[in-house]
Amino acid sequence: MSDDGTPEPDQPILYVDKGYQGISEYYPGADTRQPAKRRRNSDGPAGGLSAEELARSKEINGVRIIIEHAIGMIKRYRITTRPYCGTPEELNEELNIISGLVNLSLDWDRIKEENRPLIRDLAEKRASR
Repeated sequence: MSDDGTPEPDQPILYVDKGYQGISEYYPGADTRQPAKRRRNSDGPAGGLSAEELARSKEINGVRIIIEHAIGMIKRYRITTRPYCGTPEELNEELNIISGLVNLSLDWDRIKEENRPLIRDLAEKRASR
């Protein structure tokens, strides 16, 4: 990791929850990002965590929730809930298609906003026919 906190290009970033204590031992080359764990027998809602630890945990959890929602959207297609009868290549192709649909769904609002002028022009042309 560089001095500014940016990981190296070939270094994976692992966003994990508090249950994965010690995962960095198994992935020594990875940049592991994990929320801070509350201290035992600590009073208050912060659980003995500093303001910096709370802010970092909130940032990590914000990234993790987006990832969890995307995984949930992939699971709605139910390809991962039953034994797959096709070839590994077909499974890979289906997962790529489903992932593309999920990515499109996640980016749809941004895509609409970026293309609003084009959509408006097409609608005006269609209405003028």
